[in-house]
Amino acid sequence: MLTTIGKYSLEIYVFHWFMLPTLPWLMPLLTQQSDGVPLYNVNLIPLLIITLLIAAVIIALCMLVGVAVRHNRIISAILLGGGAGATNSRPRQA
Repeated sequence: MLTTIGKYSLEIYVFHWFMLPTLPWLMPLLTQQSDGVPLYNVNLIPLLIITLLIAAVIIALCMLVGVAVRHNRIISAILLGGGAGATNSRPRQA
């Protein structure tokens, strides 16, 4: 699984910013403190689960967009600098 994500690391890096959601309902959970201790958050486990689920969805979407982009030579060259694209590259005949 990590090797597959590693193969798409450029796509994840390039496209993840456009897929980040705005979650205003999450801010009260992040700022809630217990007994005035600033680094102790009572909602740590639910926040970690929500964060991991959101990250998994964003990574999967970035990989899908990356596959679609690599199949188009022009868009691949513009966005990823791949020229002909890694999946469609063929050596030219002389």
